[in-house]
Amino acid sequence: MRTRTSIKMVFIVVTAVSVVLLSRLFFVLMFDYYKEGVTTITKTFLEDAAKQNTGGDSEDNGIVVRHRWQDCPDEFKQQFDKFPTELGQFQKRYGDKLPFQSPKEFFYVLYTTNGAGEPVYVGKRIDWSQTAVQVGNFDMLIYWRSVLLSVLFAALATALLLFVLKRLVSPLENLKNWAQTLAKTNSATEPIPNEEFRFREFSEIAEVLSDSINTQRAMLDKEQEFLQFASHELRSPLALMRGNAELLSKLSEKQGDAKISAIAERLESASSTMTLLVNTLLWLSRAQAEFAESAQPVELQGLLTELVSELNYLLDGKPVKVQMACTPGEILVPPTVCRIVLSNLIANAFQHAASGEIWIRQQGGRIEVLNDSGRGDGHEDSGFGLGLKLVEKLALRFHWQVRVSQPEQRFCVELTF
Repeated sequence: MRTRTSIKMVFIVVTAVSVVLLSRLFFVLMFDYYKEGVTTITKTFLEDAAKQNTGGDSEDNGIVVRHRWQDCPDEFKQQFDKFPTELGQFQKRYGDKLPFQSPKEFFYVLYTTNGAGEPVYVGKRIDWSQTAVQVGNFDMLIYWRSVLLSVLFAALATALLLFVLKRLVSPLENLKNWAQTLAKTNSATEPIPNEEFRFREFSEIAEVLSDSINTQRAMLDKEQEFLQFASHELRSPLALMRGNAELLSKLSEKQGDAKISAIAERLESASSTMTLLVNTLLWLSRAQAEFAESAQPVELQGLLTELVSELNYLLDGKPVKVQMACTPGEILVPPTVCRIVLSNLIANAFQHAASGEIWIRQQGGRIEVLNDSGRGDGHEDSGFGLGLKLVEKLALRFHWQVRVSQPEQRFCVELTF
């Protein structure tokens, strides 16, 4: 059976990817909000510093006030390719940073007027390594605090999604376990009850399954019952027909009438074939518990030779030669079922062979029956009949292997006990 993807595995993978993406998004948004907050506060500081300046350049608490851009510190001029030219214009730059690391520096420049109404450039450089917060006894950077909060968010999201997964997968597991118990239910006495699950959809699936299986089992029970009744009813007229055929044969011998003798032989052949078919159907109609025949040693070579002799009447009038290649030895099988299966197998080959040779090969528990293409009617299944179908069904119940092939316009049936 081909292995299919598990719903649980798909859900876990989707959950993991979703948690990673959501955590990353949460981190980016939180960090951006923090940077915007720093930017807003810094702009307010720069505006206040400009109002406090009444003339001349100054530098206080890291805030630089210059009347000309050329007089600004070199680090500002390196960061800003174009300096502000319009009053009220505010610019910011973040210093270089490596992936998954915080930027080392922030640079802000505001072009505004001072307390004397003169245009000035007000700038501030923020050292990112100094923007620390206290978490217990540990000093942590804002950047790493964002990482920590993202990890906590991911943990909470994972816990929530795992809870949802358990709520969803648990009914699926219960549905699977319930379905696995269906094969153990006795169809004759234990109809499958409807199972109730946590979610309505699963209960509906279980109801459809139980109704379908109950229907199929009821049909199979009726079919087995019909086969059993039909087989029993047919045995009596068959026995009567065989008895009358034997009497007719004896009567023809006394009277020396060849025509009556031929009719008696045909009646005996037909009744033997029908008896074999009825016995096979009777075994197929039995419930599994009734297949209680114990395995016994069976000598296949002798059994095959006996069956070929019994069924040889099916080759009367046909230019067919039977070749046998068997090895002595015994196998442990139910003897009655083994005889029925082999009888059907040989009878099928005899009935559908029009000419040529029939090979019966046996080695250990492996038997091969090979016959020519049959009646020459052009049908692909001309070498197979009802007997072979019954063999396949009966062998399936005992876990025997039947393989059918068609090598070089011949029909081959291989049975392995």
